[in-house]
Amino acid sequence: MKKKKYIPKEGDIFRYLITSGDENNGFTIYGYGRVLNTCTAAFYSNDALPPRKVGVTASIEQVLALDVAFVVGCTYDGFDSGLYEVIGNVPLENKFKSPIYFYHRSVAEDRCSLFNVWDNSNIQTVHISEMPLHIERWGAYSHIHVEKRLGIYRGKLA
Repeated sequence: MKKKKYIPKEGDIFRYLITSGDENNGFTIYGYGRVLNTCTAAFYSNDALPPRKVGVTASIEQVLALDVAFVVGCTYDGFDSGLYEVIGNVPLENKFKSPIYFYHRSVAEDRCSLFNVWDNSNIQTVHISEMPLHIERWGAYSHIHVEKRLGIYRGKLA
């Protein structure tokens, strides 16, 4: 039977394996993320969470209390492949509904487009030298790109 393709739902909270109990004295370390809209997800910093016995996950409240490490445009291959597992759904807090800006820059261009993921009807074009440093470049990050950014390599922390 073919696995059903994941349909992103705003507010979905998901976990993904960082290290398994076999590699970590019976303790499993999970990372956590959140679907913001059909093409954007937040990934949490899980430094505040201790490793857990195999099969035990953090509570939704514990996940929501974590700091956000980054927000990126992403693909949902992590869900489709079974690497990401939805553990709950909670309506988005205001911090996620306020403008979240990204930029897009074509190759060899000295200008880029700034846009808000919630309302891309007001795209601004600016010179790359005028770009605020905290704005992420727009891209479709697969689970491999996210893991690399989090410092996870082949299921192990770097």
